[in-house]
Amino acid sequence: MTLENNINKLYQFNLKNLITQYPVDGDNVVGKIKYVISAPQHSPPSNLNAPLHSPPLEGYLKDGVVNKETTHEVNKEILTIINNKIIFRNFVNSLPYNPKLKPLLKEKRKAGILSEVLFWQQVHKNKFHKIDFDRQRIIGNYIVDFYVKTLGLVIEIDGSSHDKKKDYDRERQQFLENLGLKVFRITDADVKKNIERAMKDLEAYIIEQYGVGSAYEPPRPMVTSLKEENFSPDVTKNNESLDNNLIPKRKVYINDTQYFDNVPEVAWNFYIGGYQPVQK
Repeated sequence: MTLENNINKLYQFNLKNLITQYPVDGDNVVGKIKYVISAPQHSPPSNLNAPLHSPPLEGYLKDGVVNKETTHEVNKEILTIINNKIIFRNFVNSLPYNPKLKPLLKEKRKAGILSEVLFWQQVHKNKFHKIDFDRQRIIGNYIVDFYVKTLGLVIEIDGSSHDKKKDYDRERQQFLENLGLKVFRITDADVKKNIERAMKDLEAYIIEQYGVGSAYEPPRPMVTSLKEENFSPDVTKNNESLDNNLIPKRKVYINDTQYFDNVPEVAWNFYIGGYQPVQK
């Protein structure tokens, strides 16, 4: 068999064994193209139905809290990549807040607590893996030190005074978690003495809580020879032992409803000069 025939057979084999799918019928009209990596479905926290009222803080009555229905976004999109792990957005919408705390919020921002300033220098202007942090955020009757709204993540820096109010801190954290938020704590001493370690710990926590899978597709087996047996369709059989629910779904949408499924990120991000073939 000639080399030309072998090459033609290889092309025919690849065209019959595509890794992508186009599963949804429609008008096929191309609109805004977007690449979406959707996380596996996660069950919302079991305690979301707990009361949203937080205990009174700083002398304010708890009826000052404006309660809203807390909701979660089920379909998640990629936020960033940390240590080759995909981090997905996890918005927690419509959080309750006490507007009477706004004056205190301004005072805390002006206070310039050293550990908070040092941490802020590490994360403001999207310095930390392009993640947006809020400094001081009212949630219920509390003002949390830092908040990542795209993750539903509270970061608290605990000083020595926290040792004397463990019950208060426990009640505060339980309230935040009842809203579906996660709370990461760093000690004041860790921030001042070893900020790099503190940021590594935060990285590890985010990966553990929000990371799914790997950012890159594993290398696909390459045809090492153009012998006839290499074109056997058996080589593309799916591994039935894999749990597809654990694999992030990578889709290229051509409009609001139609998409190409199972598009590797490495293919989407492949450029020739300034030209992106998959997007076109």
